[in-house]
Amino acid sequence: IKLTEQPFQAWTFSYPTTDEIEKNAKEFARLIEEQQDKFDRIYIAAHSLGGITTQQALYYAYQENLKQQADKPVYQFVNKVKRVVVVGSPNEGTPGIEPYKKLFQFLINAKTDTPLFNVNSDIISKLSQGLITPQVPSVDYYVIAGNKPYPFSNVFFEKVLANGQKVVVPNDGIVGVKSAQ
Repeated sequence: IKLTEQPFQAWTFSYPTTDEIEKNAKEFARLIEEQQDKFDRIYIAAHSLGGITTQQALYYAYQENLKQQADKPVYQFVNKVKRVVVVGSPNEGTPGIEPYKKLFQFLINAKTDTPLFNVNSDIISKLSQGLITPQVPSVDYYVIAGNKPYPFSNVFFEKVLANGQKVVVPNDGIVGVKSAQ
């Protein structure tokens, strides 16, 4: 952005992965609204859980605006969001999360009494099951999904066809392409 002298600013949103997705989404919506008067257009890029949080924030703000009877929406930023790019977000869940949870717990949390990350949290459960969020009509959504899996992860993405043939659905080793879409 700086090198090409684009008139953009890049902002980041950090959130605790120990909090509920809905709580983080509402906080994200609040923070964008707080800064919205500084921008004509807003573009959002988000990865994995961030993509789900972003979609939830936008839809929450959109729904709150629909409830308003007044001319001025509560969340004015919604009309400024032009595009959202989500990268590898498990919208429809991910089948292989259990082995990864165990591996992560072993590698990261094995030698501490205080786990860095709660692999049994509600968020991990929601990510494994998926969380489909309706789209906001005025926003263009784009998806980037990987299709080059780890060789050992293909077993999690096997699907048996009606004729008994096994196929591996396209995935990045953690999230299937269809789930990301």
